[in-house]
Amino acid sequence: MPILAPSNELFRGWRDRQITNDEYMRGYALEMAQVDMESVLRDIEALADISGARGVVFLGYGSDKTMCHRSILSEILNSSGILINPIREIIT
Repeated sequence: MPILAPSNELFRGWRDRQITNDEYMRGYALEMAQVDMESVLRDIEALADISGARGVVFLGYGSDKTMCHRSILSEILNSSGILINPIREIIT
């Protein structure tokens, strides 16, 4: 879901080392604060219902869990109180 991705500007700033890891994480959290997470979760739930899925998985290719936007998003959603079940991350 593109709405959950960091902005191109933020990602490029981090990738090109124009901003620090902490600035990237804070910037992403600020971007996500502007997103209606309840609406996004309703959309995800609707897609899961249509497909008959029992759950949802977000995949990515980053190996550094501390810098992965999905990890930051998981923390945001888990601390929001809007999830019935917390998000678990499995990195192998």
